[in-house]
Amino acid sequence: MTEQQFSQVMDSLEVEDDFEDACESQPIPFSMDLDVAMEEARAAVNFFFNNKFDEARAILKP
Repeated sequence: MTEQQFSQVMDSLEVEDDFEDACESQPIPFSMDLDVAMEEARAAVNFFFNNKFDEARAILKP
């Protein structure tokens, strides 16, 4: 491959990057302590292993 062919290939691969502005304000994260998170995870695992998949998924959804 010649240098000119290589240059043409590289030019054809270039894409424009799309940049987005940062948000004016940051969303407030949901506060959850470790104990609550572990309790919910245990409940979801118990539902999962008892073939109650919808209940397990419902617990894990934010």
